[in-house]
Amino acid sequence: MQLETQTESIQTEVAREGGLIGLLDAFRQAEDTARVEAAVATRAEWEQLVLVGVVGSAVFGIVTALFGMSPLQLLSSMLKLPVLIFATTVVCFPTFFVVQYAFSPRPLSLHAAGLLQLKAVAITALSWAVISLPLGILLASARSYVTAKLLVTAVAAAGGTLGSLFLVRGFYSAASTSERTVSRWILILYCFLFGLVGSQLAWNLRPFIGKPDEGFVLFRPLGGNLLEHLWRML
Repeated sequence: MQLETQTESIQTEVAREGGLIGLLDAFRQAEDTARVEAAVATRAEWEQLVLVGVVGSAVFGIVTALFGMSPLQLLSSMLKLPVLIFATTVVCFPTFFVVQYAFSPRPLSLHAAGLLQLKAVAITALSWAVISLPLGILLASARSYVTAKLLVTAVAAAGGTLGSLFLVRGFYSAASTSERTVSRWILILYCFLFGLVGSQLAWNLRPFIGKPDEGFVLFRPLGGNLLEHLWRML
C-alpha cells in the first residue's frame, strides 16, 4: 500500500512538471521517473524532449563554429549536431534494448527504454548548450585550431558524461530488484559504445569547427576512421 501511494505521488509530480524543469527534476530523481515513465509520459513530453535535444545540440553546433566565424560553417554545424546525436541514438538504441531485455532482472519495455534513452539525449544536449555558451568567447578569440578542437572535445565529453550518468542511474534503479541488481558493467559498456559510435559519426560529418584559411567545406574526405586517425597521432 505504501509503495502504491509513493508511486501515485511520483506520477503526480512527474505529470505536473514538464519542459525544462521536469527534465532537470528527472536528472535528480532518475530512478523514480524511470519506474513510472510509461504511465505518465505523453506525446507532448516526447516532443519536448526531442525539442530540447535539437535546440541544445544546435546551440552547441553554433558555438563550435565560432572559431572560424563563417556564416556557412555556423549554419552547417547548427544542422549537423542534432543529426549527430539523434543518428547515434537510432544506431545504438536497438543494442541497448536487446541487451537490457536479455540480461537485466527487470527489463524495461520498449516505450520505457526509449523514453529513458531520449531523456539521456536531452540531458546531453542541454549540457552541451549550457557548458559551451561561456566557452564560445574563448573559441571566438582563439588563434590556434588545435586549441579550438580541444575546447570543443572537452565540452562534448562533459555533456556525454552527464547524459550517460543519467542513463546509468535511471536504468540501474528501474531494472534492479531486491534480489538481484543489474550489472553496471553492461551499462558502462553501452555508454562506451554510444560514445564510440558518436565519435565515428562526428568524424564522418566533420568539419564542425572549420578552418578560416581553407574556406567552407560541408564534408571532408573520410580518409579512414577516427581510431586510425588517433593511432597515427600517437
